[in-house]
Amino acid sequence: MAIIGEEPLNWTVDMEVNLFHAMRGHKPVGVNKNFHMLCIHEKLTQMTGKKLTSQQIWKHLSTMYDLAALHESEIVPFPNKEKDFDLPQSDFGYLMRAKDETSTILTNDEGSVKSPSRPPSAIPPGLGGEKDTPKRGKRTRNNAASPSDPVVVKRRR
Repeated sequence: MAIIGEEPLNWTVDMEVNLFHAMRGHKPVGVNKNFHMLCIHEKLTQMTGKKLTSQQIWKHLSTMYDLAALHESEIVPFPNKEKDFDLPQSDFGYLMRAKDETSTILTNDEGSVKSPSRPPSAIPPGLGGEKDTPKRGKRTRNNAASPSDPVVVKRRR
């Protein structure tokens, strides 16, 4: 395979046809544009036998299309407004306090390290610590009636 660096690439007609074949089913705009470019890059590299960079492909596509306008025209399937996010204290406050307690090191008067104390009710059941239900023992034939009992009947499978 020929390796082409970051120098300007001379796109031949065959390379452009291969680019369009590689783009079939992959649209390098919208939310998943980078994933689609990965697929286009992989297909084009296999078809041409040349080591191209995705930057070279982006650059060539930007000469052919207005990628910014195409990206803006894509319909986003979810609201994409940026806003600050905080976990509600009423639901997750105990976890945030537990994290703060374990991340700080407490020392007593002599300077020795002591572990932070956490009340047993700080962690709700099912999120750690002891298991909620005891383990069930495995059933064995020894737990059943002994084979010498006349009541026991053999079963065939």
